[in-house]
Amino acid sequence: MSIRNKLKIDYWDVSPRSIKMTRNSWGPPVQLTIHGTFPESPEFESSDPDVVQVDSSGNVYPGYKTGSAVITVFDSWRRESTRYVQFELTEQDYGSGYGYW
Repeated sequence: MSIRNKLKIDYWDVSPRSIKMTRNSWGPPVQLTIHGTFPESPEFESSDPDVVQVDSSGNVYPGYKTGSAVITVFDSWRRESTRYVQFELTEQDYGSGYGYW
C-alpha cells in the first residue's frame, strides 16, 4: 500500500471569512458555507449576539448594536477544530441626501 493511501488528512474550511453589513440591512441572511468533510454537523457561536447572530444552520443575521464580533465555527459538538469569521456591523450611510426627501 502506498503512503498516499495510508495518509488521512481531514481538511475543512468556512466561507466567507469576513462579513460587513449595515445595521439597518434587510433581506436574506448571509449563509456560511462549509467546505470539506467531517463526520458531524458543525456548530456556530457568536462572540457578541448584540452585534451578530448565527443560527444552527449557519445563517448570519445583523444585530442591533454596531461593532465587531467573531463567529466561531466548530467542527462538531466536541469542538476539536475551529474556524473563524470576522464580522463588522456599521451604521447605514444615506449619502448626501440630494434628490431624496
